[in-house]
Amino acid sequence: MNKGTIFAVIIILLLAGGAFFMLRDKGMTSNVIQQDAPQNANAQTYTIEMTSTGYEPQTLTIQKGDTITWINKDTRPNWPASAVHPSHKTYPGSDIAKCGTSEENIIFDSCGGIKQGESFSFTFNQQGTWSYHDHLKASLRGTIIVQ
Repeated sequence: MNKGTIFAVIIILLLAGGAFFMLRDKGMTSNVIQQDAPQNANAQTYTIEMTSTGYEPQTLTIQKGDTITWINKDTRPNWPASAVHPSHKTYPGSDIAKCGTSEENIIFDSCGGIKQGESFSFTFNQQGTWSYHDHLKASLRGTIIVQ
């Protein structure tokens, strides 16, 4: 091979390598493009208010893929989380030990007190009846029924 051919091969390899890494970072190195299909094409968002006397409504029935947003209407912080206090492990995959980790955004746990006027949202992708509580005042409880 002459120097020109070797130079051209090197350039082609560099361009191909760069394209590979760009596509890999975008998750497109295979023939299948993964898409996050919605769990529920008609997904709804519901609101539960956290008050000094508890959750309103205390029980809520939703569909798989629906989201609930808890809004703190109380003057003290509230910490909604999957039951059972204090481990927060009732909802599949949830665990208070995951707070502060890379899994924090996928568990049913606000992972800290929510101040007055602030909110926490969670999308329910598991069917069942899920009890929850306020970690800061465990006597305040609620139930989400996911159909």
